[in-house]
Amino acid sequence: DTYLPLLSDETKWQEALKRYDFNAIVVYQYDAAESFRAFIRRRIYDRDWSFVYLDPYVLILLRNTDVNRTTIQKFAITPANIRQRMDKLIHSDNPREQIAAADIFNVVGMPDEALPIFSNVIQRWPERNNLWVVMGQTELSKTQSPNPAQAVAYLKKGVEAGYKTAQAYALLGLAYSQTGERTNAASS
Repeated sequence: DTYLPLLSDETKWQEALKRYDFNAIVVYQYDAAESFRAFIRRRIYDRDWSFVYLDPYVLILLRNTDVNRTTIQKFAITPANIRQRMDKLIHSDNPREQIAAADIFNVVGMPDEALPIFSNVIQRWPERNNLWVVMGQTELSKTQSPNPAQAVAYLKKGVEAGYKTAQAYALLGLAYSQTGERTNAASS
């Protein structure tokens, strides 16, 4: 009754912020709540909050207050330095850590940074064939210059590699629809 409405309704968020006076937001980056990623993205780009910590599972934001100023100045994660802050994850020998880095880029609205990391993981660990579907979904979610034909290619590779799920076929239908291939969209 409290948590979920905060994610999707800015008015509820502002009311809870006044009531509870949150100082930090500590979240599991794979929270499955429907509005979670949009909420976190809004907070990351909210002037009242600063993104200060990430690891493969947790993201932390601090409220921009005098009390937090020193910590924020030392640890702030911005579009200009996020690649540097995630360097160990991006270049890890652990595929889960690289995937986490790409997922963080998606959370913060930087899908163009996520796609090459996903591609690298698939090249090194081809059994991660579900990433073709993730790459297709990432391509479709881009707000600037999405390429639905590229999304079709990624999604077809995922299906051909054995990832034959309702999600994969639904995304493939959407991608075909966005390319204007209505017949293929209907049969997906």
